[in-house]
Amino acid sequence: MKQAKLFLIVILTVLALLLLTSNNANPGSPTYNLKRLQEKIFLNLRLSPEQKADYYDSLLSVRLKELEHLTYNKKTYLLWDSSLRYTATAGEVTNLIVQNNLKDKANQFIGKFRNHQQSINNLLTNYPGDLDPTEENHKFLTDAINYLNLYIEKLSQVK
Repeated sequence: MKQAKLFLIVILTVLALLLLTSNNANPGSPTYNLKRLQEKIFLNLRLSPEQKADYYDSLLSVRLKELEHLTYNKKTYLLWDSSLRYTATAGEVTNLIVQNNLKDKANQFIGKFRNHQQSINNLLTNYPGDLDPTEENHKFLTDAINYLNLYIEKLSQVK
Protein backbone atom coordinates (compact mmCIF):
# COMPACT_ATOMS: atom_id res chain seq x y z
CA MET A 1 0.00 0.00 0.00
CA LYS A 2 2.85 2.39 0.83
CA GLN A 3 4.43 1.71 -2.55
CA ALA A 4 1.19 2.54 -4.34
CA LYS A 5 0.89 5.83 -2.46
CA LEU A 6 4.50 6.69 -3.19
CA PHE A 7 4.03 5.83 -6.85
CA LEU A 8 0.91 8.02 -7.00
CA ILE A 9 2.75 10.91 -5.34
CA VAL A 10 5.62 10.62 -7.82
CA ILE A 11 3.24 10.53 -10.80
CA LEU A 12 1.26 13.54 -9.56
CA THR A 13 4.48 15.46 -8.91
CA VAL A 14 5.77 14.73 -12.41
CA LEU A 15 2.43 15.77 -13.93
CA ALA A 16 2.41 19.00 -11.92
CA LEU A 17 5.95 19.82 -13.05
CA LEU A 18 5.05 19.07 -16.67
CA LEU A 19 2.03 21.36 -16.44
CA LEU A 20 4.15 24.16 -15.01
CA THR A 21 6.83 23.82 -17.68
CA SER A 22 4.32 23.46 -20.51
CA ASN A 23 2.95 27.00 -19.98
CA ASN A 24 5.80 28.45 -22.03
CA ALA A 25 6.02 25.63 -24.57
CA ASN A 26 6.09 26.52 -28.25
CA PRO A 27 5.04 24.39 -31.22
CA GLY A 28 7.52 21.60 -31.76
CA SER A 29 8.49 21.29 -28.08
CA PRO A 30 7.79 18.03 -26.22
CA THR A 31 5.29 19.61 -23.79
CA TYR A 32 3.34 21.63 -26.37
CA ASN A 33 0.47 19.13 -26.61
CA LEU A 34 0.17 19.18 -22.84
CA LYS A 35 -0.06 22.98 -22.98
CA ARG A 36 -2.86 22.72 -25.56
CA LEU A 37 -4.74 20.21 -23.40
CA GLN A 38 -4.40 22.53 -20.42
CA GLU A 39 -5.75 25.45 -22.50
CA LYS A 40 -8.79 23.42 -23.58
CA ILE A 41 -9.52 22.43 -20.00
CA PHE A 42 -9.19 26.03 -18.79
CA LEU A 43 -11.47 27.26 -21.59
CA ASN A 44 -14.15 24.73 -20.66
CA LEU A 45 -13.98 25.82 -17.02
CA ARG A 46 -15.18 29.28 -18.06
CA LEU A 47 -18.94 29.40 -17.58
CA SER A 48 -20.18 32.57 -19.21
CA PRO A 49 -19.62 33.68 -22.81
CA GLU A 50 -17.89 36.81 -21.47
CA GLN A 51 -15.45 34.70 -19.45
CA LYS A 52 -14.77 32.51 -22.48
CA ALA A 53 -14.16 35.59 -24.62
CA ASP A 54 -11.71 36.91 -22.03
CA TYR A 55 -9.84 33.61 -22.08
CA TYR A 56 -9.81 33.60 -25.89
CA ASP A 57 -8.28 37.07 -25.68
CA SER A 58 -5.27 35.67 -23.86
CA LEU A 59 -5.16 32.60 -26.12
CA LEU A 60 -4.97 34.78 -29.23
CA SER A 61 -2.01 36.63 -27.77
CA VAL A 62 -0.32 33.31 -27.06
CA ARG A 63 -1.02 32.09 -30.62
CA LEU A 64 0.47 35.29 -32.07
CA LYS A 65 3.58 34.88 -29.91
CA GLU A 66 3.90 31.34 -31.21
CA LEU A 67 3.81 32.59 -34.81
CA GLU A 68 6.44 35.18 -33.95
CA HIS A 69 8.61 32.59 -32.20
CA LEU A 70 8.47 30.22 -35.15
CA THR A 71 9.20 32.96 -37.66
CA TYR A 72 12.11 34.55 -35.83
CA ASN A 73 13.63 31.17 -34.97
CA LYS A 74 13.26 30.04 -38.59
CA LYS A 75 11.05 27.08 -37.70
CA THR A 76 8.86 27.81 -40.68
CA TYR A 77 8.05 24.13 -41.20
CA LEU A 78 5.66 24.55 -38.23
CA LEU A 79 3.99 27.73 -39.52
CA TRP A 80 1.15 25.96 -41.32
CA ASP A 81 -0.20 24.23 -38.21
CA SER A 82 0.38 27.29 -36.05
CA SER A 83 -1.32 29.68 -38.46
CA LEU A 84 -4.30 27.33 -38.62
CA ARG A 85 -4.47 27.24 -34.81
CA TYR A 86 -4.30 31.02 -34.74
CA THR A 87 -7.08 31.55 -37.29
CA ALA A 88 -9.22 28.81 -35.73
CA THR A 89 -8.97 30.49 -32.33
CA ALA A 90 -9.88 33.85 -33.87
CA GLY A 91 -12.84 32.23 -35.64
CA GLU A 92 -14.04 30.50 -32.47
CA VAL A 93 -14.09 33.72 -30.47
CA THR A 94 -15.77 35.55 -33.36
CA ASN A 95 -18.55 32.94 -33.44
CA LEU A 96 -18.91 33.11 -29.65
CA ILE A 97 -19.29 36.89 -29.76
CA VAL A 98 -21.76 36.85 -32.64
CA GLN A 99 -23.89 34.03 -31.20
CA ASN A 100 -24.13 35.78 -27.83
CA ASN A 101 -24.41 39.32 -29.23
CA LEU A 102 -21.52 40.61 -27.11
CA LYS A 103 -21.25 44.15 -28.49
CA ASP A 104 -18.49 45.30 -26.10
CA LYS A 105 -16.44 42.19 -26.87
CA ALA A 106 -17.01 42.70 -30.60
CA ASN A 107 -15.43 46.15 -30.41
CA GLN A 108 -12.60 44.85 -28.24
CA PHE A 109 -11.74 42.06 -30.67
CA ILE A 110 -12.01 44.26 -33.74
CA GLY A 111 -9.22 46.33 -32.21
CA LYS A 112 -7.25 43.25 -31.24
CA PHE A 113 -7.59 41.73 -34.72
CA ARG A 114 -6.40 44.96 -36.33
CA ASN A 115 -3.37 45.05 -34.03
CA HIS A 116 -2.64 41.42 -34.81
CA GLN A 117 -2.91 42.08 -38.53
CA GLN A 118 -0.19 44.68 -38.15
CA SER A 119 1.97 42.31 -36.12
CA ILE A 120 1.60 39.53 -38.70
CA ASN A 121 2.29 41.99 -41.49
CA ASN A 122 5.48 42.96 -39.63
CA LEU A 123 6.46 39.30 -39.62
CA LEU A 124 6.06 39.26 -43.39
CA THR A 125 8.04 42.44 -44.01
CA ASN A 126 10.74 41.86 -41.40
CA TYR A 127 11.00 38.13 -41.88
CA PRO A 128 14.51 36.91 -41.00
CA GLY A 129 16.09 35.88 -44.26
CA ASP A 130 14.42 35.89 -47.60
CA LEU A 131 10.79 34.90 -47.53
CA ASP A 132 9.72 34.34 -51.09
CA PRO A 133 6.13 35.60 -51.54
CA THR A 134 5.44 32.52 -53.67
CA GLU A 135 6.41 30.14 -50.85
CA GLU A 136 3.70 28.48 -48.78
CA ASN A 137 5.06 29.86 -45.51
CA HIS A 138 4.44 33.39 -46.76
CA LYS A 139 0.94 32.35 -47.79
CA PHE A 140 0.09 30.99 -44.33
CA LEU A 141 0.78 34.33 -42.69
CA THR A 142 -1.06 36.21 -45.44
CA ASP A 143 -4.02 33.88 -44.98
CA ALA A 144 -4.11 34.73 -41.26
CA ILE A 145 -4.36 38.44 -42.14
CA ASN A 146 -7.14 37.72 -44.64
CA TYR A 147 -9.10 35.62 -42.15
CA LEU A 148 -8.87 38.43 -39.63
CA ASN A 149 -10.45 40.73 -42.23
CA LEU A 150 -13.39 38.33 -42.50
CA TYR A 151 -13.73 38.13 -38.72
CA ILE A 152 -13.59 41.93 -38.37
CA GLU A 153 -16.39 42.22 -40.91
CA LYS A 154 -18.46 39.63 -39.04
CA LEU A 155 -17.87 41.36 -35.67
CA SER A 156 -18.78 44.75 -37.17
CA GLN A 157 -22.31 43.43 -37.68
CA VAL A 158 -22.88 42.74 -33.98
CA LYS A 159 -25.39 45.28 -32.70
